[in-house]
Amino acid sequence: MLAPATPGDCFWIALEASRIALKYMVPVIVLSDGYLANGAEPWRIPELSELPEIPVRFRTDPTGFLPYERDPNTLSRPWAVPGTAGLEHRVGGPREAGRHRQRQL
Repeated sequence: MLAPATPGDCFWIALEASRIALKYMVPVIVLSDGYLANGAEPWRIPELSELPEIPVRFRTDPTGFLPYERDPNTLSRPWAVPGTAGLEHRVGGPREAGRHRQRQL
């Protein structure tokens, strides 16, 4: 959960929330309120080149793909673009993922 301090901070908090969500594959909540939503302050819109890069990695190799396997460094799960051939998986929960090979849809 992240909370901006000022109206201008909302942009940077949203960017940080995206970075965390994509790196660790977890939901991130941005906690704001009406004071910030209705507030105003001078704020310079940054150039695209000034923004930090948020790397996104998609799993593309179906060899050994287990949708519930976790990365030992970040504890995140692999991210496959829905519909990628060979990376479909059946719904059955984490317990089932290790016992059954994923079937092709």
